[in-house]
Amino acid sequence: MPTDYAVIMLRKAASRGIDLLEGSDLVLAELEAAEFMAIQDYDPILERFSGLHTDPDWGFRLGQLFGMANHGPLGYGAMSASTISEGLAFLCRYMPTRTSYAESNFDNQNGALCIQFQLKDIAMNRLNVHCETFSYIFQSYIMSAGAPATSINWHFPYAAPAHRRSYKDWLQGSISFGANYFCLSVPAAIGCMNSAFNNEAGFSSAKAQCESILMNFASDSLASKAGNILRNSIVQRSNESVPMTEIPSEAQVAKSLGVSRRNLIFHLKQNGQSFKSIKDEIIKRQLKRLLQEDFRLDQIAERLGYSEPANLTRACKRLFHVSPAELREQLSNN
Repeated sequence: MPTDYAVIMLRKAASRGIDLLEGSDLVLAELEAAEFMAIQDYDPILERFSGLHTDPDWGFRLGQLFGMANHGPLGYGAMSASTISEGLAFLCRYMPTRTSYAESNFDNQNGALCIQFQLKDIAMNRLNVHCETFSYIFQSYIMSAGAPATSINWHFPYAAPAHRRSYKDWLQGSISFGANYFCLSVPAAIGCMNSAFNNEAGFSSAKAQCESILMNFASDSLASKAGNILRNSIVQRSNESVPMTEIPSEAQVAKSLGVSRRNLIFHLKQNGQSFKSIKDEIIKRQLKRLLQEDFRLDQIAERLGYSEPANLTRACKRLFHVSPAELREQLSNN
């Protein structure tokens, strides 16, 4: 996930004196400097941010926060397209560069331009919120490109919510509920309209950037899967009173993914990672947690897969530049 969306929510919450990162290992300054973050880290931030809102239509307000300028090359490419149809097709084609939990399909059906959204399982627990956010963003694009939003037909994949009347406050056009999937459509004549911000050079540049991001994501997919396998095994072992779960080697992870060890190394390198760097980051988090929970050093060593406490001590000094005792004291003081 892009860090932009998380940073917007973090700053908004901070303006109310609330730290959405409290209790996590994430740091706002690091997120501001980074471009992407793991969906596993993004989802808790969205969960906590949603807990700050009692108004049922806050999904629209979230869409209002995420203006087109916050969508990186995706938003810029759509705005600089020659026509609204080309801009909508661009948004659909490259949506995965900004939302890993959603995909969309663009089609011309019976004289209307239709966009169908598919949300992955991780987004289904907040289906209403995501659909409200997407709808506001797409409406904002169509209006900013110079077309009337009254021509949009909205179809939401759930029963009419209790706050259904507020949908009319946020969205123009016709609104229906109970569809099989989230969908919007506009007359083909709207799609033929020239975009108010057409810029051929900007469009080409944004398209090249989005293509590059998708290529990196393809490589990152394998790296993510390798990281998940390693993370799950280490976390599971660290929670076992009698550690039994085996922490897999690089060759074992590669085999479980159906690739050669050399291929795995290549993909990790493409993402600026290595098996060792991924393992180190997981060990760091679990070591800090176990120290804070006051486990003995020999217990921690066994849970993290070290044959002797001395080996854990050396690893701690390498990762944190302090001994386990000193790290425990630092964590306690903080």
